[in-house]
Amino acid sequence: MSEDCQTLTLSAGTMQLTLTPSGPELTLMAMDQPLTLLSDCCSLTLHSVEEVLTFSVTDVPLVLSVDTIDLTMGLPIPVGTGEANTGANCGTDGVCVFKTKQGVVLVFRRLRSLSDAIEIEEKDCSIDFDLNLDALGAFKYNIEPSGEKDGINVVYLLPDLIKQETLRLYRNGQRQRESATGDSDFTIEESGGVGSGFDLIEITSPTLLSWEQLTADYQVGA
Repeated sequence: MSEDCQTLTLSAGTMQLTLTPSGPELTLMAMDQPLTLLSDCCSLTLHSVEEVLTFSVTDVPLVLSVDTIDLTMGLPIPVGTGEANTGANCGTDGVCVFKTKQGVVLVFRRLRSLSDAIEIEEKDCSIDFDLNLDALGAFKYNIEPSGEKDGINVVYLLPDLIKQETLRLYRNGQRQRESATGDSDFTIEESGGVGSGFDLIEITSPTLLSWEQLTADYQVGA
C-alpha cells in the first residue's frame, strides 16, 4: 500500500452494508446503491469477512483510516441516541413549553384552552390567541336605562339581560350602592319574573329629576 495513503472515505446511499465474498477477495456492496470507496492513490482489499456491517451516519461521512496494514473504523453515534444537547425554557415566570428530550426527539407541551372564551389557532409561523366575546359575554359601558326621570318614577329598564353581579350603576357620575342589608341606592330585579333574567333597576334612594343622568356598566348574559 502506498506511503501516501492516509485515509479512505466510505459513502453509501443506505444505512446498511453487506460484505460479500468474490473469488479470493471480498467486495463491499451497498444494499440498494453502489458503494463508493474514495481515494486519490490507494486501493483497499478486505479478506475473509462474511458479516453484515451496520453503521449510522448523521451529518458527516464515515471514514476508514488506513495505518500500514491495520484497518480501523471510528465508532459512529448509535441511531436514537442523538447529540448531547437538550432544550430549555427562558425566563422564570409562567409555565414551561419544553418538557424533555427522548433520544433525538424534543418533546414540547401542547397549548390548549379550558374556556370557549379563549381561542387558539395554529398559523404558519405563530400560535395566535384570541378572545371570543360571544362566549365570554360582551361588556357594555355608559348604557342609559329607559324610564321617566320626573321625580316620581323609580323603575328603569336595561336594554339587555345582564349578569347581576357585574352591574355598576352611576347617578350623575357617582357610583350607586347595592346591598343585601337594605342600605342601598337601588336593587336589580327580573322584569319577566323568576328565571327570566335581570334587567330591571329600581331606585331606592331619592327619585331622579329630569336633569339628572343615570348610566350603567355591565356584562351581558342571563
